[in-house]
Amino acid sequence: MNRPLARRARARLSRIGRWGCPAVLAAAILAASAPGEMVTRRWGTAAKAAPGQQPKKVRKKPPTGYVARADKAPEIDGRLDEKAWEAAQVLELSSTLQGGSAAQPTEVRCLRDDEHLYIAFRCVEPLTDRLAAPKRSHDGPSWQDDSVEMFLGHGGTYWHFIISASGSTYDGRGKGSGWNSQMTAAVDKAKRQWTAEVRVPLAGMTGKGGVPAEWIANFNRNRRTSGSLQEFAWSPTYSDSSHSPNRFGKLLFKAPPPPKKVEEEPKIEKKAVTIHPASGGEGVVVFDLADLKGKRIHRADLLIFRSSPVTGQDPDALVAIEIYALADPFKGGKPKARGEPLGLRAPWFDRFDATAAVRRWAKRGEDGSFFVKTCPRWNPEGTCLDVSYEGTPKDVPPQASKVKLLHRAGQTFVSFAEAEPLVAREDLTWGEYKRALASAKEPVSYRVYAHDKPITASNLHEAERVGRVAPLSVWNINGRNREYLIGQAMIETDEIGELARHYNSEMRRWGMNSVRMDRYPLDRFVIDEKAGPLPAGSGLYVHHPPKAGKRYYAVTSVRAGVENTTDLTASNAPRKPVSETTGAGVPVRQGKGLHGPFFDYPGTRWVYVQWAAPPLAPRPNMYFNWSVLIPPGAGDPDTPVLPGMESAARVPAELYFHPLGFSYAQPGKKLLLGSIQIATHDYPDSGWYGYNDAAKTLKSYRQGKVGNHTQQRIIAFLEWAKKEFPLKADEIIAVGADGAAALALNYPDMFAYVRITGFERYGVLDEKAQARFAGIWGPSSPEITDDRGRGSWSWAHLDKLALAQTKDLPLFTCLGHSWGRDKGYAKGNGRFYRAMQEARQPLIACWGWNGARNLGAVSKYTGRWWGHRLTRKMFVPAVSDSTRDHGGEQSGLAGGGYNWRDVVDQPDKFQVTLAAERESTFDFTPRRVQRFKIKPGEKVRWKAENLPGGRRGGDQKLPDPQNGHVTADDRGVIEIKGLKSGNGSGGVAITLTRMP
Repeated sequence: MNRPLARRARARLSRIGRWGCPAVLAAAILAASAPGEMVTRRWGTAAKAAPGQQPKKVRKKPPTGYVARADKAPEIDGRLDEKAWEAAQVLELSSTLQGGSAAQPTEVRCLRDDEHLYIAFRCVEPLTDRLAAPKRSHDGPSWQDDSVEMFLGHGGTYWHFIISASGSTYDGRGKGSGWNSQMTAAVDKAKRQWTAEVRVPLAGMTGKGGVPAEWIANFNRNRRTSGSLQEFAWSPTYSDSSHSPNRFGKLLFKAPPPPKKVEEEPKIEKKAVTIHPASGGEGVVVFDLADLKGKRIHRADLLIFRSSPVTGQDPDALVAIEIYALADPFKGGKPKARGEPLGLRAPWFDRFDATAAVRRWAKRGEDGSFFVKTCPRWNPEGTCLDVSYEGTPKDVPPQASKVKLLHRAGQTFVSFAEAEPLVAREDLTWGEYKRALASAKEPVSYRVYAHDKPITASNLHEAERVGRVAPLSVWNINGRNREYLIGQAMIETDEIGELARHYNSEMRRWGMNSVRMDRYPLDRFVIDEKAGPLPAGSGLYVHHPPKAGKRYYAVTSVRAGVENTTDLTASNAPRKPVSETTGAGVPVRQGKGLHGPFFDYPGTRWVYVQWAAPPLAPRPNMYFNWSVLIPPGAGDPDTPVLPGMESAARVPAELYFHPLGFSYAQPGKKLLLGSIQIATHDYPDSGWYGYNDAAKTLKSYRQGKVGNHTQQRIIAFLEWAKKEFPLKADEIIAVGADGAAALALNYPDMFAYVRITGFERYGVLDEKAQARFAGIWGPSSPEITDDRGRGSWSWAHLDKLALAQTKDLPLFTCLGHSWGRDKGYAKGNGRFYRAMQEARQPLIACWGWNGARNLGAVSKYTGRWWGHRLTRKMFVPAVSDSTRDHGGEQSGLAGGGYNWRDVVDQPDKFQVTLAAERESTFDFTPRRVQRFKIKPGEKVRWKAENLPGGRRGGDQKLPDPQNGHVTADDRGVIEIKGLKSGNGSGGVAITLTRMP
């Protein structure tokens, strides 16, 4: 019970004794039974990563170790009880091979004499009865077992040694096993550990020369007791290969610094968490819950960690994690799993809801036992239990403060001052950001709560936990971009000739995580443009409330699972509510974007951040960067933007999709000088569609759905941009590759036309790109579908999208070979071009050496292409099966070579003239007709007549007039087949009329 509340209740009871008032008595009893404060604490020690994920890799400098001279050679019996080992330096294998945190401690010691090198390993192992180490012959594949490895080298050569937990050995030079060292090895198993000793003759590695004073070396451990391979290393290679001598540490043959004392056994204390092997599953985790006996439990979360990342391309990603709370205390053998498995908590799906089970155990006063039946790559030592229960908080972290609330367009911005900022400076680079996080041992994180009444310590357990915030959340880390690095290199290079030598090689690899990106200066978020960037040391969470109304908020601090639930004041739990609405929110302008060398388009570039939640993002509080270039004079009706443009009141807009390796910051192309240029950023990579909502969670990819997050988010931005900027809503152009094509195929009514500058080389059909898309969506399989039930990545197959579209598409003007093209230049008319023509949709495509010239350029001054200023509500022809189509090495053509003019669009009559320079036969379908609407199944009369006046003129004989009638299909689309254009014709005049 809350102590002040109890004191007040006792005072009331004393007054009741004097006055005997029943009403006062009832009030006192009610107050005395009211809940007290909430305690939130953790059982276990979490891995240094979000649940279900692997820590981010921070490259460390290779370590240096020392080899002491042994006064007396140790006996090779596997036990480290000789006094000689006390003189050896302790080397710790604290990292995984890839640079994460090792799940179990491993120690190495080295000694030497004139003839031999002696090496000892101590491997802490709670599951010694599950050691996977069959007895193998010498040089067998011991790396497949629970084992330790040594890499020793000098003079450009290294040698490789392995000892398994069964004593099996392997030796070789480099990756070959043909070399024999005459090594001697022994192992010993004890409680919670196994140890190994090795003696290696030095002569086999030094020959007749003396023993080098400096070696390269690495020591590895292969652990398999958790059911999957865990690789630990003294010097991580930051790769999947241990044979990386450039990442080995140094081993110096000289006296080490003062050594640590060797203990006979690792200290074993009573643990709050115990891991047991279990038949029929991965294992059982038992938590000592004696402190919870009789406590009121508010919430319990089971946190699960993996030993290595699981992404969509891994087969393990398809296996669902199955965990049961055991009804009876575990006593070994096969656990008795009853009831349903634990469910994952939404919306992050990275921990399991264990509330009901912990309540049952607390009521009975029992330990809690969880049976992990299936969990690929489970790291049992990282398993934790976070419990919130009624009690008095102790040893809590300092509290967050200065909480401010701002609501705008369906989004509530919760900003606050961090309790212990990792960085308090107002400037920070990407490299400094990573180092600050990596060096923080137990940083404070934060939780955001919402309630329909003011939040206090006594009702915090009733509030909804709506968000969580990591340290340094005020920094826009996704805003970094390669274009800034190139611009800085143009101003001042690192070396003479850097740009000239490296533009086509190194500079094109300056990606989001390249070493050079470490110097990128990060920006702090702006949530109120008038106030400017949030102060350094701030935290930020953007919440999308599910319903309108008034809500109260609070922010608490958390360290290692212990939450400050007691210090709730007006500073971190404002006493005034915020009035909320529902909606997707609107982008917030952050400041000016890039300008200067390489960024010289006329106008002002602005950066915007769009915060998103489902359905525009897979999870809450995600954000995406945009840039918007406003040309000079835009929005002023009295100022022409450029010659040939009638007014700057409203101008066209170009939506740009960056190719892989580029960003939103500076698109490399611009069609029109006077247009508004809008550039989006697909980061994290979604394949320009969306994400499987199981990605970076504990859900199986089969349990997830691939949502259309990215395209919906882009459309939401465009709808907002129509109101915010002086753009012409009927003249929005999509420019890019696969992303631009897919968006226009799904949202055809948004765009005037589409300009494809070349399809991505490594799309969903390319084997080299399979891992990329599988990592986003899961493997291409009928089992994994999007939210429309489509499987096998069909949402990204441009040909299928074209064939399935029931609306008129905008005109696609495409440069380059078709998406899904057949191999070879001669078959450039691939899957997408063929599908567009089969669907009778408007397409003009050219590829090969002369493709750009044949397609025709858009006038950068007037926006006209072949004399047309295309809009969203303008007729465009679809030409297919033309005898002019061809696929060749120097020039390929699909649907092109037919300009149009003299359009008459009336309710009862439609007329257009298609001008073809050469003799041809083709099929014609009118698209985006505005007034001559054709109903499904309607019969239409047509007439086609070649006009004189072509390039050849004179008495050139033209094809005879053609006529007939055609019936519209169930979509109201007609197709006139076999139209003829003469050589020298002034165009083919096509007239459509309705039949009586």
